[in-house]
This record gives sequence, structure tokens and C-alpha cells, in this order.
Amino acid sequence: ALRDADVVFYDRLAPYQELAGLTSAELVDVGKQPGLHKVTQRDIEKLMVDAALLGQNVVRLKGGDPYVFGRGGEEVAACVAAGVPVRVISGVTSAISVPAAAGIPVTHREVSHMFTVVSGHAPLTEKEHTHLAGLGGTIVVL
Repeated sequence: ALRDADVVFYDRLAPYQELAGLTSAELVDVGKQPGLHKVTQRDIEKLMVDAALLGQNVVRLKGGDPYVFGRGGEEVAACVAAGVPVRVISGVTSAISVPAAAGIPVTHREVSHMFTVVSGHAPLTEKEHTHLAGLGGTIVVL
């Protein structure tokens, strides 16, 4: 995908440091940081759609799995609404890969037979806390 790209919109969680050596595409940093969104989500979607409608081969490079708190669904929906065909090449979510890199399984026979991934950006309600506590298993907070 990178080899064939005309433009790559990347974020700060993607492996962007090596991009210049992997593609001759135009590289556009649309990364957000907590409290600093130099490009809004809607603007990212508009940039992607506009480039695609101009005939450019667009890559949206994200870190991890774009469908796990990555707004991949929103970006695909914006493209589909504009008639832009999309192919998603999924990554591996940090919810599993980071514990694995540290030697921590998110499931383990006779210890935990399930895991739940929760966003750490918004506080949980009391009802949500109670529900999570009742599930058992491993809780991964991103």
C-alpha cells in the first residue's frame, strides 16, 4: 500500500520515522496529541476524501488496529459516503501486543478466560464499573 501511495496521512502512533525510505508519496502528519489537535477528525476525513476524489491513491497510516479506538470506522464511513472505495489493512491492537511484549497474557487457562478493552479517556459510570467487576477476566485500559 505504501509503495503505491500518492499521499500518506499518518499519525503519531504510526511507525512514521521510516516512512520517507518506504514510499515516495507525499507525507502528511495529521497526528493528534492529548489536548492538541492540529488537524480535527473531520478535517482528516475531508483531506482523505478530497485527495481520493482527485484521483490520488491515499493511505491512512495509523498505529495498531484502526478499529480499536482508532476512529477507523469514522474514516471509512466518510470515504464510503463520498463514493471512495476503501481497503483496510488492519494492524495489531496494543491492547494485546503490549502485554504480550511484556510477557503478560491477557488470557490464561485457569486464570482468565476473557478480556475486556476499555477506553481510558472518559470516566466510567458507576453502572459500568459494577458491570466490569462482575465480568471477571482481564481488563485492558487504553
